[in-house]
Amino acid sequence: MKNIISKKRKKMSDIKKLEKIYVTIFSFILVGLLGILGYAFFEKEKNRNIEDIPLINFNTRNQPSSVEGEYFMNSQEGGYYQKLEIGKNTENLYRIAIRYGGSSKGCSFDAMGKLSNGKIEIPLGDVEPELKQIMSIIFSKNKASISTLGEDKSELGNFCNNNGSLAGEYVKQTTK
Repeated sequence: MKNIISKKRKKMSDIKKLEKIYVTIFSFILVGLLGILGYAFFEKEKNRNIEDIPLINFNTRNQPSSVEGEYFMNSQEGGYYQKLEIGKNTENLYRIAIRYGGSSKGCSFDAMGKLSNGKIEIPLGDVEPELKQIMSIIFSKNKASISTLGEDKSELGNFCNNNGSLAGEYVKQTTK
């Protein structure tokens, strides 16, 4: 009886050894195939021109259907506010105007900007030649955020008095 049990244990031990060998062989084959596929993809991609890669706008889900309209920073009801007006001029060219009301502090700005990838960009040097930054208006749902593409946002104050700035978040006025 002991002899039969010992033979069964030996067979079980041999089966476990074979399983480990098969798993190891399968792992090497899988890693080899992944390496070959990765190399083939890399070779294909390294010869691709940057112009062939499509630009992806990851923020399209929150894009408004139309960027045209009036946007307000602060409320019109309680004093100071800034109003951003955006009107379409041509296919991708928009008229941008910012005005203020309710206070002596505020900004006045008029320019044309190009809509591309969900944002309007305006080279500030086109408005005042000594400026270097690019103003960016980024849209999401019912808001428009004004900033610059560079680190220096101080140029957005050149169109304002009393330390004001064009920078900030404006909320789109909805009609009732």
